Amino acid sequence: MAIRHGIMLFATLASTAAPAAPLVIAHRGASGYLPEHTLEAKAVAHAQGADFIEQDVVLTLLLRSSGC
Repeated sequence: MAIRHGIMLFATLASTAAPAAPLVIAHRGASGYLPEHTLEAKAVAHAQGADFIEQDVVLTLLLRSSGC
């Protein structure tokens, strides 16, 4: 009987846990507000609380990374 009560308590606690906050990823900065891939767009995304800023990167013929 003790094990059953433990399982019920665990199930109750698990179902009442607060949901995790969504992960916010700003693709190309705050591109809805400013031009994509600009430092300003990245600054606004950071100010708005983005968890990550995702940047598209490609290699040029000179093998230097460059934003798309």
